Amino acid sequence: HAQREGLALPPQCDYHTHSQIETIREIQKYLVGHLDERLTIQILSQQFRISGTALKSCFRQVYGVPIHQYLLEQRMAQAAELLATTTQSVLQISTAVGYSSVSQFGIAFKQRYHMPPSNFDGMQIKIHLQRFSSETVDGENSYQCKDDIDNAHDDGLHHSSAFGTGIFEYSRRIIEHGV
Repeated sequence: HAQREGLALPPQCDYHTHSQIETIREIQKYLVGHLDERLTIQILSQQFRISGTALKSCFRQVYGVPIHQYLLEQRMAQAAELLATTTQSVLQISTAVGYSSVSQFGIAFKQRYHMPPSNFDGMQIKIHLQRFSSETVDGENSYQCKDDIDNAHDDGLHHSSAFGTGIFEYSRRIIEHGV
């Protein structure tokens, strides 16, 4: 089947039921809305009445990544947004995205964005954006990165990975090109 009960399914998800896929979509929405909470496979499987194995398998096939990686990416994107747009401390932000240890948050953030969260604030980004806006990187118009960030805000994607991805690409360019 390419479709089941009117729901278009990717071919690799053909063996999951419509009910499981709907549950996975509910879980994904729940994850995004509860980044500040301790979320485990056991907690999610009990709350949504799905086996841990089915949860992991179906989530990976529907979203293309393991659930723990998806959760990490969402947390890091939210953290990047908060660092760039608020005056909250690193401790407050680490708690807001589900970390009980600021040092563990710092390690995860640095792995994702190649800089510690303390170096990743809105003022620094604004300064770099002003300098970056008049330059090109590898022959590419540097406005693209700023546009990606602005579009994420304009589209209301404040809690999605689009903003974090835009920030990540921007930070990568800063690091690689010394802007």
